[in-house]
Amino acid sequence: MGIEGINTFEEQAEFFFGIKKVAECTSTLQKGLKELEQLNSAGLSQNQAFPLLIWSVIDLLSRYHSGQLENQGSMVRIKKFLKEFLRHDRRDTQTLLLFRNAVSHSVSLFAFDASSKREIRFRLTKEGPLILQETQVRFAINTKEFYNRLNESIEKYNKEVLTSIELQKRFQKVFKKLGYIQ
Repeated sequence: MGIEGINTFEEQAEFFFGIKKVAECTSTLQKGLKELEQLNSAGLSQNQAFPLLIWSVIDLLSRYHSGQLENQGSMVRIKKFLKEFLRHDRRDTQTLLLFRNAVSHSVSLFAFDASSKREIRFRLTKEGPLILQETQVRFAINTKEFYNRLNESIEKYNKEVLTSIELQKRFQKVFKKLGYIQ
């Protein structure tokens, strides 16, 4: 059975969330999660690739949640997903978004906060809270906790999409374009 055998929302959701397997292809979510598990198992959770991949998965989930395929407005889409599904102190949402920029655009884990006009630096750790402000401009990010919370957010989104017709429509729109990799 190829991907063409996955037509209904229920079949698509089971495939996307890893309940149903298809021999010829992998869901984009399962690909990201498999690679995260490989990095984690290899002890590379403090490698910059680990949180970068977490952010890629969050971006993917935010597309499904919003129904938006375009790259424009990605920060708004991601911010909304974080607020609705990723367990964190709401006062830390901006710090998380700065961390995303630092991981994505700077090997030195540096970001500029335009609202406060200050340079922010991050360091990766595997202990402590999700976010620990060490100084006015330095934050420690617990990548293990970030990974755990990503998995929680996937479960939460999965439950919500199963009960909302509107979310199911958005999901199916994105699934047609980004649902699988062969």
